[in-house]
Amino acid sequence: LHGKGEPAVFRLKAAWRGVAKGACAAAVGAEGGDEISGFSLQFAECDDRDTFQVFRAKAMLDGLQIQVGDTGNCLDAASGHQVLVYPCYEESVGNLNQVWRIEEGKLAWGSPGSAKAVDIDANK
Repeated sequence: LHGKGEPAVFRLKAAWRGVAKGACAAAVGAEGGDEISGFSLQFAECDDRDTFQVFRAKAMLDGLQIQVGDTGNCLDAASGHQVLVYPCYEESVGNLNQVWRIEEGKLAWGSPGSAKAVDIDANK
């Protein structure tokens, strides 16, 4: 676990009909990906060998910066409009779009009560 009990390494999971393991988020380099990173966040069947489905949390600005797989990029909330896979900012920049928290087993961004959230699985 990381810091105050948050997992340092985890997967983002969603229920997916017909798939026993569920679906895991992954950074995928594809058409329609972010213009800068070239990646988008997509859900696919969970694969224990897929390093792009593993996320790492690092303490930053009273929250967590979420590094995406082996991409060298981070999750970015784009001011709450969508979740991007975007180059990681240094803490000194103060980019709050890359500051997340874990609430009740969910990765959340935004104000408590109005946050956007995704389930996490700390059993990577």
